[in-house]
Amino acid sequence: MRTSFSIRTRLVAAFVGVALITTVVIALVANSVFTTQATELLGQDLKAISDSTAKQTGVILEQNVDRLSVLALNRFIQDSVDTANLEGTSNVSELTAIDTEWANASPSSTLVDSVLNNEIANELNEFRSRYPSMVELFITDQYGAVIASTDKTSDYYQADEEWWQSAWNNGTGGIYISQPGYDESAQSFAVDIALPIRGHTRTDVIGVIRTTVDVSEFSTILTNARFGETGRADMYFAEGQFLSDDLSKGLLTAPPETVAALNGISGNFSEINYEGSTSLVSRSQITSKDTDFSEAINNLGWYAVAHQDRTEALTPAIQTTRLIALVSLGLLLVVALISYVLSSTLTRPILSLTSAATRLAQGEIDTDVKVESRDEIGVLAETFNNMSAQLRNSISTLEQRVAERTKALSNVAEISTETSSIQNLDEMLANFVHLTQRKFGLYHAHVFLYDETEENLRIMACGWKEGDEHEGTHGTTTIPIAQAQSLVARAARSRKPVTINDVHNEPGWLPNPLLPDTKSEVAIPMVVGDRLIGVLDVQSDHLNAFTEADVDIQLTLSSQIAVAIQNILQFQNSQKIANDLSVVAQVSIATATITDIDKLLQEVVDISKESFRLYHAHIYMLNPEGDTLQL
Repeated sequence: MRTSFSIRTRLVAAFVGVALITTVVIALVANSVFTTQATELLGQDLKAISDSTAKQTGVILEQNVDRLSVLALNRFIQDSVDTANLEGTSNVSELTAIDTEWANASPSSTLVDSVLNNEIANELNEFRSRYPSMVELFITDQYGAVIASTDKTSDYYQADEEWWQSAWNNGTGGIYISQPGYDESAQSFAVDIALPIRGHTRTDVIGVIRTTVDVSEFSTILTNARFGETGRADMYFAEGQFLSDDLSKGLLTAPPETVAALNGISGNFSEINYEGSTSLVSRSQITSKDTDFSEAINNLGWYAVAHQDRTEALTPAIQTTRLIALVSLGLLLVVALISYVLSSTLTRPILSLTSAATRLAQGEIDTDVKVESRDEIGVLAETFNNMSAQLRNSISTLEQRVAERTKALSNVAEISTETSSIQNLDEMLANFVHLTQRKFGLYHAHVFLYDETEENLRIMACGWKEGDEHEGTHGTTTIPIAQAQSLVARAARSRKPVTINDVHNEPGWLPNPLLPDTKSEVAIPMVVGDRLIGVLDVQSDHLNAFTEADVDIQLTLSSQIAVAIQNILQFQNSQKIANDLSVVAQVSIATATITDIDKLLQEVVDISKESFRLYHAHIYMLNPEGDTLQL
């Protein structure tokens, strides 16, 4: 078939068509690559947010149960409940009659006044003033009758309530935590917590104490979890009920399909329809590692959900794709103009450029074209090379970040591996700080261990460089945990990392004369569960040396070394117990055949002194008259 178009027109059309197809392929490939990588990184961030939200919620539940446990151990309350049990009645008919009277009584009635204005109620009101989130507190006797309360409860007789029966547990006691709901007595959305009250120095259950905790206790957690325009965290309870960061909405109920989609999430995140838009969502169960509370909290079925609208989440990838599209469009316009004006002379360089663009579209990102002239074709070639360089730079930057992160995690793994087999605490810590300083190129590193008895932080190991005049010294040996001017003490108190990237402009920084070149410092608490083990302190002689990623890596490292320290301490304690028992066995064996009392006692003294490394040992015997001790 013959065509009426000129070769110039056909050349321009063909070239523009090829360039257009190539550009579209490049855009699609780039969009796919950037979208996949951005989605994976965001999923990791979402999982971190949901994990953090779940952990903080578990801590709040533990704190409230622990506070109520402390109140239940108040001796005055225990003695008062014992007295109330002696004066109370187990007759259900009588209790039901009082319950009816209670429901119809005014707050100023004698019955209500006797419950709200007694010495136990005063104790409860004082406790509530210290913990305002506990909007209501009351105590029942062993028959379920309310004997003291901060407010008039909806019922006087509580033994027929699920929470009371769970806490009483047929007289054995148990922990009860309710699902959130509207509490009529407290006039707020709240969670009920109930515990048994045991007799003083006894194990028998004599009553039940209950508190109502306002769900606004969780507001700070959800508010702090906001990120971006649409990034939020929600807290889910049983039967699809949940709280959002806007607590004014109260307790909400998610559609069944949303609950099913959330339950189907595996891995770090999933892409689901959430609240009417396609979102990236991650979820983490709310649990407790405290053995005293874990069963009650873990069985609640609560979990934290972090989510963000997919469009906003992938904005960086979309912007990159748009940039590529705009650059490609500009290239197409330049190509069309040059092809039309100089088609005969442009055939060879244009074909060369098209070939290079095709290779780039196929993934050969190192592709460049040779600039053979300074005219428009040369400009086009340079523009293409710039675009290729930008693409390579974008990919290499991402690869560099991944490589740096991988190297840091590899350093963490190497340090953990090299120190995990060392059972001597001093040797392990010395090895750890030197490895940490060397692997991460730090100016200095310290490890402090927390002394719970003295409430101070004692330095155990320093990372002086080999040959340094201070090698083997520690400088300041202890820091009180209450000391204000200390990043280490601040990290220990808050249980959170403290980062200062310009220490000389930080009023709370405590200078060390042995470390004059410190410019930046990070103090990382070493925590296992709720127990503070110590603080890892790392320093750099450069300003702004520590990024959030660096802090995360050091936090991971400190968590692992905290576990190692705890294991060594437990091992040393076990060894001491075993050695002591061995000495007892040795004494028993050595004296089993001795019948002479003087020889027997001397043998016991000699073995005890030698085995326990004592300076001296005596055994005194009561004389036959029983009035004096003789050596």
